[in-house]
Amino acid sequence: MKHSIVLLFLTTFLSTSLAQERPIQYWDLNWDKCSKEEAQYFGVWEKTGDAHFIEKVYFISGALLEIGHYSSLSPRRENGRFTYYYENGQKRQEGKVKNVKEEGMWRYWYENGQKMKKGKYKDGQQVGTWVYWSDKGEKSNIVILPAS
Repeated sequence: MKHSIVLLFLTTFLSTSLAQERPIQYWDLNWDKCSKEEAQYFGVWEKTGDAHFIEKVYFISGALLEIGHYSSLSPRRENGRFTYYYENGQKRQEGKVKNVKEEGMWRYWYENGQKMKKGKYKDGQQVGTWVYWSDKGEKSNIVILPAS
C-alpha cells in the first residue's frame, strides 16, 4: 500500500512537471506567431534524451498536423523523420530531413488515403525514379530524374 501511494505521487508529480516544461506555440494561417484566440494551429515540443526535439503541431481542432524531429529550435533545424497529416487524420506525407533538406525516400498521399507519389531526395532535390498515382489509386506516371 505504501509503495502504491509513493508510485501514485511520483507519477502525478512527473506528469505535471513534464506538462509544465512543454510550452504551447500558436500560429495563424500564415504561420505567424499569434495569440490562442487568433490561432489556426498550435504546437508543443518535447526534448529527447539526445538533446534533440520532437515537435507536434496540431490543427486548432486538435487533429494532428505534423510530427517532426529537430536538432535545434533556435534557430529551427529540421533533422530527422517528419510525418504530416490532413485534418481528417489521413497521412499526407512522410520522409526524412537531413540538415534542413529532404533526404531519402518520401511518400505522399491524397486526402482520401490513396497514394499520390513517391520518390527520393538528395540534398533537398528530387532524384531518381518518381512514381505517381491518380486519386483513385491507379498508377499514372513514372518520371526518371538525374542524380544530383
